[in-house]
Amino acid sequence: MGKTLLLQQVYKDEMTKEFDLKMWICVSNNFDVNRVIANMLESLQKSLESLVNSKKFLLVLDDIWDEDKEQDKNKWENVLAPLPSGKLGSKILVTTRMAYVALMISNVLKKKNEMLRFDGLKDDECLLLLLRYAFANLETFNAHHVKDS
Repeated sequence: MGKTLLLQQVYKDEMTKEFDLKMWICVSNNFDVNRVIANMLESLQKSLESLVNSKKFLLVLDDIWDEDKEQDKNKWENVLAPLPSGKLGSKILVTTRMAYVALMISNVLKKKNEMLRFDGLKDDECLLLLLRYAFANLETFNAHHVKDS
């Protein structure tokens, strides 16, 4: 019996039921950190499904940039596959600069698309926002603004 076959038997054995998560990754001689981590995550995908099963969760996917629409749809189908088993009220929030990305994510999840569009703020709106929060405890911005000499 070889090493791999022996470990496969141990991995499948009843005694490993005590572990909440199990991963099987073949590293081989072409060690690549990113590939190993990706394989670990792929291995955990089924465990992730059981973890989110009947649990209310919030997932934020910030600043998604996708260029290859069809290939990216396939990738997102794989990434999001474990999530539909979440409890009613679970939410996935996506930010993107590309409307088709939001629509694609919505289609992958087979959920109602609730898209909010935010246009950029005008300069005076940015200044008001800055004054209101960054300088909230100051009487006026000019009182503490250092002028060039």
